[in-house]
Amino acid sequence: MKFFLVLVLAHIIADFIAQTHHMIQQKYLFSSPYFSKGILYHCIHHISISLILSILFLEWTFSTLLIIPLIGILHYFIDLAKIKTEKYLLTHQIKERYENQTWYHLFTQKKILFFIGDQLAHVVSIYLILLLFSSHVSNGEFIQLFTTEIYEKDVEMRYLMLSILFILATFPAAHLISILMSDVEGEKVEHEIAASLAPETKQKGQLKNQLEGLHTDLVITEAYKEDHYSFEVQYHQFYNTKENPRGRYIGMLERILIVVFVVSNLIQGLALIIAMKTLTRFKQFEDKRFAEYYLIGTLLSLLIGVILALMMKKIW
Repeated sequence: MKFFLVLVLAHIIADFIAQTHHMIQQKYLFSSPYFSKGILYHCIHHISISLILSILFLEWTFSTLLIIPLIGILHYFIDLAKIKTEKYLLTHQIKERYENQTWYHLFTQKKILFFIGDQLAHVVSIYLILLLFSSHVSNGEFIQLFTTEIYEKDVEMRYLMLSILFILATFPAAHLISILMSDVEGEKVEHEIAASLAPETKQKGQLKNQLEGLHTDLVITEAYKEDHYSFEVQYHQFYNTKENPRGRYIGMLERILIVVFVVSNLIQGLALIIAMKTLTRFKQFEDKRFAEYYLIGTLLSLLIGVILALMMKKIW
């Protein structure tokens, strides 16, 4: 059980805290059809963080040295599959943007589905690897996670679960809300082909290097098919994670305060948080669309913060 929580905590840190916007962009750059240095570096970070946390919380065994790299390898292929699926669906959405729009196309345009599916796949991969080495979480142990007995007996388990819940209230919650709000707004990610050159030439190589040096949301995708080589320049929004970093940090501070108030039985503090947020945006409420957008985001943040805070309070 403790090993499972350590690996989940390592995954959350690697995916949401240690992974920068630039690293996300690099994951979309492929030097061959199935190799991306960005994904590889991300998996190396994941393995390193898992090893560090294992040293802090676990007694090392030979199986530990096998389990963590195997999870890192699975992490690579899950991220690869996610990116390839996104590109495939995105290409077909662009072709059929103005015609033949069915419920299926609208369903696949929801970015929240990719996010939830990706995270579930990572957690399941951790469970399966532990199952392979007979270190998996049994049904009884899983149920115990929602009781206080296990945390009273094992202080390290309490710290691990509290750390997971607290971190979930910050960066992961901010990312989740950002994606949900993007889906609510109905924003579509643009996929613009700026160049498609073949075969490989010196001029093409120079152009590619210049574009890679822009450090923007331009992403170069290279294609290999037998003796034919080409590359495409695409534009991705990456869920607008860079456009308003102040708003993200305000939201994270808001949820941290919610956790503090709820755990301390100061429920009236929630009204103070709402009042402070409302005062800062008071003039903008004249715009009905903004007011609705703001209300949805605030309620989502409150809901996530309160749920996580109540879980932390039960463990505390």
